[in-house]
Amino acid sequence: MEQHIELDDTYMNVIKFGSGKKILTVIAGISLCGLEGLGNQIENNFRFLTSDFTVYIFDRKKVLPENYTMTDMAEDIFLCLNQLGIHKTSLYGISQGGMISMLLAIHHPELVEKLVLCSTSAKVEACNKAFMDWKQASEAKNIIALNQLFLDYVYSDSYKEAIKEFIPQLLEQGTMEDLKRFLILLKSMENFDITNLLNSIKCPTLVICDMNDKIFNYKCSNEIAEKIGFQLCKTFLYNQYSHAVYDESPDILKKVAEFCK
Repeated sequence: MEQHIELDDTYMNVIKFGSGKKILTVIAGISLCGLEGLGNQIENNFRFLTSDFTVYIFDRKKVLPENYTMTDMAEDIFLCLNQLGIHKTSLYGISQGGMISMLLAIHHPELVEKLVLCSTSAKVEACNKAFMDWKQASEAKNIIALNQLFLDYVYSDSYKEAIKEFIPQLLEQGTMEDLKRFLILLKSMENFDITNLLNSIKCPTLVICDMNDKIFNYKCSNEIAEKIGFQLCKTFLYNQYSHAVYDESPDILKKVAEFCK
């Protein structure tokens, strides 16, 4: 089920499914088109969780102000959770969603029961090649080039081979309005660095990454675990997928469920 949570002069689309007693909030990563309209597909992908959890999946609000920050994103999700009556939840943050999840755990520790961080980082280097290339294609208003770059940085060659019949269609997705929104999301990560705040995260945390991540080196995950502290933070390292290990690994949701139970 998809629902719109009114926020400022726009709304945030939230996908909800499952019937479990425990609440799991998933914060998705950056994307060109967002998740709106994909509720049924996403529920099917997450069906493993539906008996143990009630799952809420958050994207970003529909219309973004020019100077939208990562902290703004975290606070908007916090406001939406309050509107939904959710005051305690496990968080599963993916890529940029992991950054937002860390901010929620830092600024609203009472909210976060457990924290799972996948393919993410506590800081974004100015020279991050993926973001530089995405920004260049976006500013050139070249949707096909951007989508191709996104596929190349995010997914493994084997995964792209498996979905090759759909790639021509995927390359065409997106509008000029989507490009404008995507640039705002990219800009929000410029100079992002919460490394020195990680020691204030006090909930049990699981950090997942893949050795082949082309966007955030596995050392980013190691740094998160080290700063939170190994007594609270566990790590799991894959070595056969990509940045999108969250899509490619067949057992990752099992790991998330076992940890959050």
